[in-house]
Amino acid sequence: MTKLATYIQVAQAHGVQADLLPCCQHSYGRQTADDSGQGGVSRSWPRQPSTGTGRFTSMQSTQSTRRGRQTGTSQYTPPSTGGPASTAGTCPDEYPLLEQPHNDNQVRIGTRLALSNMRTPRHLILSDDSPTTSSGLPCVGLRGFSRDTPTPAEAWWQVMPAHDQVLQSSTIVHYGTQIRLRHISTHRHLHSQSDMLIRDTDMQQVIGFDRQQTDANDHWIVERGDGQPMRDSDVWLGTIPLTLRHAQTGRVLTVMQENNLQSVVCAHDSGQEQDKWQLMFR
Repeated sequence: MTKLATYIQVAQAHGVQADLLPCCQHSYGRQTADDSGQGGVSRSWPRQPSTGTGRFTSMQSTQSTRRGRQTGTSQYTPPSTGGPASTAGTCPDEYPLLEQPHNDNQVRIGTRLALSNMRTPRHLILSDDSPTTSSGLPCVGLRGFSRDTPTPAEAWWQVMPAHDQVLQSSTIVHYGTQIRLRHISTHRHLHSQSDMLIRDTDMQQVIGFDRQQTDANDHWIVERGDGQPMRDSDVWLGTIPLTLRHAQTGRVLTVMQENNLQSVVCAHDSGQEQDKWQLMFR
């Protein structure tokens, strides 16, 4: 007889219903035929989310939102911001712009980078003449560029800390950390929010938001896009495909194909190439 079965038997002898025992609900799962050794797989309840660092912690209850598809109707809970080298406060408006050396693929606070979609491949861009929303905010889009020409200004972004965190310039960024991406030429942040939906879909618009009004909807979680396990100790590398997860809604930066048009949106992740981005430093 298992420890769980013995515990439940003793509880029932004292008139306590086993399915009301907190330990049964949160540690072992409710008693089933599997608990008595009759075969099958016993079910366990997900652990409660842990908090503390700014990184996206590994936990059973959020595996579907962290690395896979968002399922059911469970509400996404964003992780806390920060990290071991950060302090709470007001993030500086400016960080030195870092150009990555040819032999350095570790992404840092301040790094200048461009992102190309793995499906298209086209670059994530923003410009003064981008299409706008009904409120006049510019939409983030895609544009293809020839390899023989320099990457234009509208494709360059700078890695910034979360808006309520202070990090030293050149701090190495790890997977699971919340960042902002500031467009270098317009000074707008990559932004999405739950109430900015595209027509009759549940996909969110992606816009450039004014840096003077930056908030948590500018926060994105850096995740590996190569299918390998994501550990807090792993440094964000420019050589590995990237997934950017919106910290407030749990959706990912992806490309929507509609007829012959491609749009940048924030949606439930499909695990396909359109959810993944390749970095360029120069």
